Amino acid sequence: MAIIWNTPLPPPAVSQQQRLPPALEDDAFLADEMSFETLLVLASDIAAQLSFDRGDAAPLSFEHSATAPQGNWQPLFAKSEVTGMAIILSFDAALEQHRFRQSQSRGMGNTLAYLIALYANLDRWYRAFIPVQTASADHIKLTIQTVLQAQLVRPFQYVVILAQALDGYRPSLLADPRLQTLDPLWGIHYDNGRFIASEQQQLLQQQLPAISVLEQQLQLCFSAAVNAVSQLQADGRRRLQQALSHADHAPEVALYLTFLQLFARAQARLNRFTERHLDFYYRQVLRQQPQPLTADAVFLKLTPDNGLTTPLSLERGMVFSAGQDARLRDILYRSEQSLRVSDAEVKRVYSLLLKRDPLMSPERELDFVTAIHSDNLWPQPSDPPRSRTLLTLFGETPALQRNHPPSAPGLAIIDPVLYLPEGRRRVSLTVNLHEAERPHLAQQLYRLRDAPYPAVLRKRLTTLLLTLAQTLTPLLPDDDAPAVIAALVDALTPRQLQALQHSRDDEAIGLLYKYFLLGVLNQTHEPTRGCRVLGHLFSRQTLSRADWLTDDEQRLIVAKSRQLLPADSQPLLAALLNGDRLVNFYRLYSELFTLRISTESGWQTIASYRIHPLGADDDGPYGFRLSFTLSPGFGAVIPCDPAIHGERWHYRAPALQLDMKPETPFFPYSVFRDFVLGPLVLATRVSGVRTFQIDTTDGPVDVGKTFYPFGAQPTGQPSLTLASDELAQKPVQDLTLTIDWANLPGGSDGFRQHYQGYPGDYANRRFRAQLSVLREGEWKAVGGPFALFASEPGSDRLRPDRHIQA
Repeated sequence: MAIIWNTPLPPPAVSQQQRLPPALEDDAFLADEMSFETLLVLASDIAAQLSFDRGDAAPLSFEHSATAPQGNWQPLFAKSEVTGMAIILSFDAALEQHRFRQSQSRGMGNTLAYLIALYANLDRWYRAFIPVQTASADHIKLTIQTVLQAQLVRPFQYVVILAQALDGYRPSLLADPRLQTLDPLWGIHYDNGRFIASEQQQLLQQQLPAISVLEQQLQLCFSAAVNAVSQLQADGRRRLQQALSHADHAPEVALYLTFLQLFARAQARLNRFTERHLDFYYRQVLRQQPQPLTADAVFLKLTPDNGLTTPLSLERGMVFSAGQDARLRDILYRSEQSLRVSDAEVKRVYSLLLKRDPLMSPERELDFVTAIHSDNLWPQPSDPPRSRTLLTLFGETPALQRNHPPSAPGLAIIDPVLYLPEGRRRVSLTVNLHEAERPHLAQQLYRLRDAPYPAVLRKRLTTLLLTLAQTLTPLLPDDDAPAVIAALVDALTPRQLQALQHSRDDEAIGLLYKYFLLGVLNQTHEPTRGCRVLGHLFSRQTLSRADWLTDDEQRLIVAKSRQLLPADSQPLLAALLNGDRLVNFYRLYSELFTLRISTESGWQTIASYRIHPLGADDDGPYGFRLSFTLSPGFGAVIPCDPAIHGERWHYRAPALQLDMKPETPFFPYSVFRDFVLGPLVLATRVSGVRTFQIDTTDGPVDVGKTFYPFGAQPTGQPSLTLASDELAQKPVQDLTLTIDWANLPGGSDGFRQHYQGYPGDYANRRFRAQLSVLREGEWKAVGGPFALFASEPGSDRLRPDRHIQA
């Protein structure tokens, strides 16, 4: 038969000293288990059994007369409130619960007898304090009286009335003479052989419940008594120390209390069994010597005052006081490190997991992240506050293991240019990316260009590449960097060095990364490091404005990958690194993002968009262009409103969100992780805008109706003013104004035919206007005068529509 032994877990602890098994605790085994309170109660009980003859004339003989007056020594202890406090503190709740369960197992009568005796003892405790006239005794009396009246009067009356109701069926349960002299606070008095309670009428009107219900009610009566005693014990222990310290004790009582305190010292020496057992085991059996004492260490929390505006610096070795020990010596702690105290505090704790799935391609061949998971570790919004919380700081937390959805990192672009309330709106966004170390590398390039000799150039290039290697530690550890970089610099041809010296900054920085990555790949023999290098090369090749790798370099990469990766990965890598760059771009990047834009109904998803590689005219060395069109039926794009778009969106401009799709076949996080944002070029082209505020010489007009653009009777220099909130918020590059004329002359010769009876030349082209724009508080002319009316091709017949471009 196999015996399985499950080792019990250690108790919760905050230090190693608190993780001992219970059997090795200091008080696990005591040779003398009697406490100060227990010894005092024991002496009082023994004194009650020691009788003496109080009659002075009674003869002293071995045969004591039964009629001689008797006394005992118990009043000796009744003179001090310390005895009453000791009786309360010596109450063992666990032992009483065991006795109560035993009485329950023997029937209803035994249960009632136990409860009556328990409540009678509580009455005796209270009455023991009545003759004592000290401040601490008065406080204890008041406390007991308050607890008994609030919690135990009704349960005790219920027990007495129930026991009296059952007297006819079993021997009397109320024969204890102490019940006839109860304190009046219980509301129970004895009259003509019966007990009468203050709430007797209410209790008797209730129908006698079933036995099971009675047992539950008696359990409640017992619990009320135990809880009341526990409450009294919490206050009584502190009061006991105060009572022992004052000088109001009778001499005989003070003498015995002193004896008990001296006896406690002998008990302490006797009860060192566990400690001496451990000493024997470690010193004699294991032959181990104690380690030198180590200073106690604590964590100190410093909370600055509300008036602290700047952080406070505390130097290492700062002394803090923790008060005094039992011998009135200062307890001093010194800080082990310097500290800055500010009003910063931890509000939330999150975990971040960059997951790499070995079953997903091409991410596994490029060492790319396949998903991002984040979890709110603390505090848990749905859980009540806990004083001790176990946190899974790294890896998959329990929430992530329950199929927690992956995170979708992204960025938001907030700009007034996106204010597009109506029409067919075409938006183009160009995202330019730069190397993260571009500012530092650009400052160091001049040293390469000023190198007088190839040897000096190679030395300076080695120093620069060592600096670059520190930013790419996962690719090249610090220990391997000097040898690897020295070898790759020696392998560079004079033509490559010349290209590095004479290129522009962005091109030279791209060459630095290329030489570094290709050199590391050529010298590595570790598949993991090789995959990381392939990922960096792939990112720059696909996001580059032009072909970043030459044909020879692509063939070198594919050949090296055959040495590092399994055969089933070769076709895919050949297609990624040796194939058409544009084909790979559109195949992998066409569905990277989820686009959402702020509209009057909230965040609205843009269902269709296109992503393109950078063109030759774009600024950045890396990046992409994104374009989409919003139909006239799409919601009005408006500035962010916290009430509609969320509390954190308190900006006064529209916003466009670009979130990476977590479920896309190719997760793009690793492609962009080594780049920083450069200039963002945002352009919009809108057609069909009809919302304007128009003013003529006659005043404001309704643009939805036919109106006279220069007033009903134009005179002097009439004007037409068009105002638009959308135009006012944007740096407009070009504008096309479409005018629909009504009631134009229908003749073939236009206005000349219409006004042929009037003197002068009224050709269509003679009606001209000048376009001006209000800029910086001034009207500034845009272009030259233009004709207000258009004619049909090949004739002067007027056309109803006119397109004016500015």
